[in-house]
Amino acid sequence: MKRIFCIITLILTLLGTCLCAVACKKEIKDVAADDEYLGTSDEKYRVEGMSAFDLFTQAHANWLEDDAYFREETLSFSVSSVLGVMGTRSVQMKRKVEGDRIFNQEITKGDGVVSDMTSAVRYYYDGNNAYELSVTHENDLDLSGAEYTVKKWGEFVPFTGDVPEKNYLMTERWTIYELTDKACLAQEFSDNVYKVGDVYYFTLIFDCSKEAMKKYQPTLLSEYAGNMSAPESTLKMENTVIDVAVKNIGGKMRFTAWYRSETYSGKAKNIMETTCKETCYNKMTYTGYAVTDEDLLNLA
Repeated sequence: MKRIFCIITLILTLLGTCLCAVACKKEIKDVAADDEYLGTSDEKYRVEGMSAFDLFTQAHANWLEDDAYFREETLSFSVSSVLGVMGTRSVQMKRKVEGDRIFNQEITKGDGVVSDMTSAVRYYYDGNNAYELSVTHENDLDLSGAEYTVKKWGEFVPFTGDVPEKNYLMTERWTIYELTDKACLAQEFSDNVYKVGDVYYFTLIFDCSKEAMKKYQPTLLSEYAGNMSAPESTLKMENTVIDVAVKNIGGKMRFTAWYRSETYSGKAKNIMETTCKETCYNKMTYTGYAVTDEDLLNLA
C-alpha cells in the first residue's frame, strides 16, 4: 500500500503526464461475490433472538484459534483525483494454513500509477523457517483470464523480513478495524442476523467519522493517512461495510465468506485530493485442501 502512494505523490508533480494517462483509464469494477445472500436484510430470513455482533465475536474467536483452513481473496482497488482514475489494482490471493505451516500466494495486476505493482509473490513458513518468492517480469505472468497464473515461478529464498509480524498478518489480522467494542459501529448498524439454509448472514458497519476514528480507530487513521502521505486532518472516510457469512462447521461457528467495501480520501502531500476505493471478497474452506509440492517448488 505504501508503494501505491509514493507513486501517487510522484505523479502529483507531473500533472501533464497524468492528464494523458487518465484519458485511457477503464471503468472501475467492484469485486463480484458468488454468494447472493451476503448483505441480505430480507425480513423473511431474520432470526429472532440472535445478535450479529455476538455472532461475529464468536466466529472471530474461532477463526483466531483455527489452524486448518484455505482462504481465497479477490480485491479491487482504484485511486482517483480531479484528473480522473489514476490507477487500478486487482489482487488474487490464496492462503493455506496447516498447523504451524502457512502458505500464501498473491498475484497482482496494476495499471496507471500502480502499474509497477504487477507481480506475483509467495510466502511459506514451515513452522520454523520462512521463505519468499517474487516474480515481477510481466512476461512470466498470465493476467489475461479470470484466474491469474504464473508461467515461471523461479525458486524460494529465505525470507528476510520480520517473521512473527508476517505470520501475525497472515493468520491474526482479520481487518485493521477495531473489533472488540460494539461502540465502534455506526448508528445505521443493525444487530440483526439472517439465515438462509444453514448459513447465517449479518452486516457490520463501522463508524468512520473523524471523531470515531480518533477514538476507536487510531491505527487505521494513522496507517491510512501515512500511506497516502496526507495530513490526518484531511483524511475522510465513508462508513466501511463488511457483509459476513457464518456457518456451524464441526460444532463451531466459522466464517465462510465476507465482503468489505471502503472509500476514503485525503490530500496527498497536502497538494491534491485523492480518493481510494476498495472492495474485497473472501471465501473460507476448512477441508479438502493441502500445501502441495507444486506450491513449494524447490522446497518440496
